[in-house]
Amino acid sequence: MPEGFDQLFNLLDQLAKPEKALRSAVISTHALHSARIFGQGKAADGTLIGKYSKEETYVSNKQSPVKMIPKGKTGRTKFKDGTPHKPRYFEKGYFEFRQTIGRQSGKVDLRLTGQMQNDYQVDARGEIYVSGFSNTTNYKKATGNEDRFGKKIFKLSADEQDAFLNAFNTELSRIQ
Repeated sequence: MPEGFDQLFNLLDQLAKPEKALRSAVISTHALHSARIFGQGKAADGTLIGKYSKEETYVSNKQSPVKMIPKGKTGRTKFKDGTPHKPRYFEKGYFEFRQTIGRQSGKVDLRLTGQMQNDYQVDARGEIYVSGFSNTTNYKKATGNEDRFGKKIFKLSADEQDAFLNAFNTELSRIQ
């Protein structure tokens, strides 16, 4: 084979299999995407996902990642007949509940326990990379929140799409 063709064939072989560039772009974009949703609390259009409800509510210890003393609307822990309350009343709703257990309450960030965020990952399936949930319960929570707030949350934003293309092109240029 003529001199120099080894290098050319090696380059063509790498370009024909852009898995490394694709993998790098998917992983870096997923990190940006996850930070926007679970850190900044923003939808794909750049607006806040929403605000936590301030309508009165009851929350049980089964729903809370932090154990709470059950209390009724009057502040008592037992009913008049001596039966203990099971849930805890929050006059200012889910907003107050989050404050009580030490979570931020200024914006919806979809992070109560961290389980949904931890489940949101990149998975390789052959030469295809998928960003999403492995747990169907978390997928249902995600789509339910999109319906509830009327916003696309898990869609890539325009900036994330640009970041993907830039990362992909940068990685491809390193091959050359």
